[in-house]
Amino acid sequence: MRDLLLLLRVVADDFPRRATAQVLQSPRILWTAIEEELQHTRQSISEGKTIAEPLQGSKIFPGMMVQMVAVGEETGSMEAMLTKIADFYDDEVDAAVAGLTAMLEPVMMVFLGGTVGGLLIAMYLPIFKIAETIG
Repeated sequence: MRDLLLLLRVVADDFPRRATAQVLQSPRILWTAIEEELQHTRQSISEGKTIAEPLQGSKIFPGMMVQMVAVGEETGSMEAMLTKIADFYDDEVDAAVAGLTAMLEPVMMVFLGGTVGGLLIAMYLPIFKIAETIG
């Protein structure tokens, strides 16, 4: 998400076309749908539209992000808004990863307990058999 916001920042700052094309063809952006949407956005900007206008019609970008980009354009603080968007989505990803980790912990504990129990039985069973045979 941070790469996408950096890309929007580059487009918003009106870099030369060649630099923007290099960023759009960056290997970090693997999804063709996002790339096509950004190409459409770039074309719309060159036609005189704002950044938010073509993004509003997109189903790829969340509505909150589009609204914050529009506010950033209106207030002239695009960089601050893009940074806030990136921070928000970073926090959202961190929360999702923490939730997934919390759900996996019990499963991992059961698996680990079963593995340790299996090893203990595998180690002590021959000892008990030898003791039974001797005694």
